[in-house]
Amino acid sequence: MADKKPTLADLGLDEPAEKSPFGKAFDNYDSSVEVPTKTWVDSVQLAKPPAKSGVAAVLSFIIPGAGQVLQGRVVTGFLSLLLIGGLYYASISFLPALFVALPLHVANVYMAYGE
Repeated sequence: MADKKPTLADLGLDEPAEKSPFGKAFDNYDSSVEVPTKTWVDSVQLAKPPAKSGVAAVLSFIIPGAGQVLQGRVVTGFLSLLLIGGLYYASISFLPALFVALPLHVANVYMAYGE
């Protein structure tokens, strides 16, 4: 006797009143197909900060952008140096620029340590 798939009646269930609303594509659905249980999210690991992140933070504190350059993000480092250094220079004659430069400098140190 060949293996016969159980029908709804064999399981004590009623037959559906109408066919699938999705058309004939789902009429012959094969439920034996395995669904993967591991997703791409399970394989993603959190990145650890580089070993020299403390040194990079100290360098970025002394010279804005130097920590990014140390970690290989050269363009970001030089842009940080130009922007933050320029704001510090501008604060010599225009004091409100200092209130923009200081938070950017702190964020720069944080990014050098965290990334």
